[in-house]
Amino acid sequence: MDAAKIAMAETILNYQFQQQLLLWEALQAAGNGVLRVGNRVLAEGNKPLAGIGDKVLGLCAAQDIYAQQGTIAQTNHHVSTLANNETLSQICDGSGLTACVNGNPAQRGVVPPKTKAAAVEAVVGAAYMDGGLPAARIVMTSLNIL
Repeated sequence: MDAAKIAMAETILNYQFQQQLLLWEALQAAGNGVLRVGNRVLAEGNKPLAGIGDKVLGLCAAQDIYAQQGTIAQTNHHVSTLANNETLSQICDGSGLTACVNGNPAQRGVVPPKTKAAAVEAVVGAAYMDGGLPAARIVMTSLNIL
């Protein structure tokens, strides 16, 4: 585990993880050579956490539109606008989170847009697993997703 990357990510996310291994897992791009984090085998890097983060992001975005008494069409538009790879990739770059991602060596230091998007979803998923919806909302707010 790279303590400097963890500290940088926690600063960017404005959230201190109780289980830092979750954050470390979230920063692992698929194919980067890290095969295990703690007791977890990482056959697909951060993708399992990204799957959770994608659902949490959609849930929180839908809750926000519901609170505003929005329509289902507004909810769907809001979720699709927030949760697309291009937007999430830009968020990763704009927040500085890209520097924390352990990329695939075959990419020669370049972190592709889909990898950046997966990293954003994965840190949201990691925060959710660490501290529930309140933690995920802190992370999403810090990244200007919500």
